[in-house]
Amino acid sequence: MLANHGFTRSATQLHRLIWIGTELTNTVSVVSDQVPGPTLASALTLLSASASLTVDKVRSNGTDPVTAEGDIIDYTITVQNTGGLTITGVAASDLLPDGSAGTLTGPTESILPMVN
Repeated sequence: MLANHGFTRSATQLHRLIWIGTELTNTVSVVSDQVPGPTLASALTLLSASASLTVDKVRSNGTDPVTAEGDIIDYTITVQNTGGLTITGVAASDLLPDGSAGTLTGPTESILPMVN
């Protein structure tokens, strides 16, 4: 005879595979030899996420130390989506010490969320 018995189960859902702002329905089904079934129970979970990003800039090439006017210094700028939503219209600009705009190469694009 089975008395009251609890089961615990964890599920990991990938953000890109579901629609944010909807409800995730998770259903359990139990069958036995003695109870016609299945017997069902469901749990609803609202899926939500926020937009966030990080940016990092590191020197990647050039003379070290810079010794003359006109020396070229290269930097790598990395933008990473750390939130749960796709971020669109991403554009980076680079302000140089003299106030002018630096030259950036690379796409202006959408960044998908990270998947753990």
